[in-house]
Amino acid sequence: MMAASEDEQLQAEELEALQAIYEDHCHVFPEDGRVKLLVPLPEELLAQAAECNLVLEPLELQVLLPVDYPSASQPVYELNAAWLRKGAQAAAAAALEAETAALGPGEVVLFVWVEALKDEQCAVWEPVRALVAAAVEAAQREEEEQEQQRKAEQAAVCALQALELQQRECRGSISRRNTPLDGDAVPPIFSDEPVTDRKSTFQAHVAPVVAVGQVRAVVSTLCQNSKLARA
Repeated sequence: MMAASEDEQLQAEELEALQAIYEDHCHVFPEDGRVKLLVPLPEELLAQAAECNLVLEPLELQVLLPVDYPSASQPVYELNAAWLRKGAQAAAAAALEAETAALGPGEVVLFVWVEALKDEQCAVWEPVRALVAAAVEAAQREEEEQEQQRKAEQAAVCALQALELQQRECRGSISRRNTPLDGDAVPPIFSDEPVTDRKSTFQAHVAPVVAVGQVRAVVSTLCQNSKLARA
């Protein structure tokens, strides 16, 4: 078993190495033997999150070093992040325990732990992958809704244009119908079915006229029928 001074020296060397490697991502609190290591998102996940406008904090590994670490005890640790879920936390803890067992007794473990957590395939990142997938799905759904809205707006514009064209054509037709005919031109004459009452026959004739000359033209046309002329 190592002496306490050896444990203290190994801890000091490990913390010095961690600060040199991880710089601002490693914070040591010597007054209580606590260490905080920040593990950023793997690059690919970080890029995917940025594409979805997701701002996710790094994973925080809080460590408390016992006085007899690494000779007899292992660090007491806690994983923290707002996006972290219990299932992923438990899976990550199992992975860290496996890394510790692979090292053997008396070995410092913090560097190995951090590198294991940085691996994109580590189970601790499953919640991040789920968040990114949900954000991608939401973005696609929003894009589809915007496309549907754009098509609906285009359809509404086309319908309005068609209605305006129809209204113009209708106004043009009315205008043509209301255009006065030539003063002596014979307008269309509409004749009803003859009706006979007590040996007398009646038949209605209608013609749209807008000028006196047209009245004469209609009468002249009707009188071409000998029966009407004798009436």
